[in-house]
Amino acid sequence: MIRFKLFWALLIAVPATAQDTTKSKPVVPFPDRYLTIYWEPLSVIDLAGSSIRLGAEYAWNRRWAAYTTVGDYVWEGYVVRSGLQYTVAEGTGDKAWFGLEAMHQWHTRVFKDYYENAAGDGPDKSKPSVTYGILKENTMFSVLFGTESTFWKVLTIRGYFGVGVKFRRGVAFIRQSLQDSLTEAHEGQPFDINYDSGTNVWPNILAGFTVGYLLPLRKARRK
Repeated sequence: MIRFKLFWALLIAVPATAQDTTKSKPVVPFPDRYLTIYWEPLSVIDLAGSSIRLGAEYAWNRRWAAYTTVGDYVWEGYVVRSGLQYTVAEGTGDKAWFGLEAMHQWHTRVFKDYYENAAGDGPDKSKPSVTYGILKENTMFSVLFGTESTFWKVLTIRGYFGVGVKFRRGVAFIRQSLQDSLTEAHEGQPFDINYDSGTNVWPNILAGFTVGYLLPLRKARRK
């Protein structure tokens, strides 16, 4: 929910259909070719798993660009996402784009749970707790819409929203019979998520923004 609120606030603050506002804000048109090194701030406070994510976007003309993001999870693991985007509208220092993206996450966690009490309505803390590991592996394919703006020639802000499909594989490093006798409260985790073993297919919704440093590139010389 936090991501969506910040994303829509970003879209309002940085409109895709730009007008000539060079007198009111320090913007310049995007170069024909450029490289952007960026950071995803919201990944640090993601409740589903905090991570540090850095990436690069390369535009080889005014319409087409490709990007790749790599990240490291604080709870051990990694994320890699790559995409291709096509600019559909461009103004003074702003542009709107559609894109296709693939993402892969490999993420481990350690859970601390308790046996259920005799009534089955809570933990029985008179018994020792049980600690076990979980492996979460997701592969996602999404269609994205986004906006991107330049400020002071070098700063870029890029917001995006996307929908797609998620292929999830979960592995719980515990006997199924033992896991079934636990409360699965996942003590110490930000919120309760079911990470039982198995594979699933789910719809996927994502949103966020990046802050980057723009490096203009020279036009390719024709031979």
